[in-house]
Amino acid sequence: MLKGLLKDSLAYDDSPCVVAWDTHRNKAAGFILNHTFHVNQALEKCGPPIPYSNYSWDKQWLQPIQDLEHYKHYVSMSSIFADYRYKKIMKAQIGCTGPDYTNQKVMSRLYQKGVEQVQACKGVYDAIVGESTNKQTYRLFQKFDFELLHEFDLVNRYPSFKNCGNPQITVGIWMKRL
Repeated sequence: MLKGLLKDSLAYDDSPCVVAWDTHRNKAAGFILNHTFHVNQALEKCGPPIPYSNYSWDKQWLQPIQDLEHYKHYVSMSSIFADYRYKKIMKAQIGCTGPDYTNQKVMSRLYQKGVEQVQACKGVYDAIVGESTNKQTYRLFQKFDFELLHEFDLVNRYPSFKNCGNPQITVGIWMKRL
């Protein structure tokens, strides 16, 4: 499933991505896949979002995953483009650290490099957007001065808008203005 998701993600657009490569073991220690979103995707000739139905999800989870992804995408994109009048953003779509590299600050270094990379594209992007899906990414976005825009409670299935106290059961939508 991961191989197919990576293939589709990399084919989506040519947004800069970040990979941590372990030269001693000759394998990836982690990566962040980024996607560019425009206020008007059709004018920019962008592909559609990655279809989650392409992968082997358990049937009971596919629809809730698709519903949550659709809702998060709609709320975050409409909020960012409408409220902030941004034209183009970079979204950190998928971040992953290999099991041999947990607790080694790999993701922290990847985010640092990713933010630097996007900031170096002066004037190209208005903001970087990302999602926290666990305690570690929640703290990472705080560390790099991202602003928490929305939180969704995954247990009770409602948007809590900054009222959730447990980042293990929430998804946060974060933004860093450039």
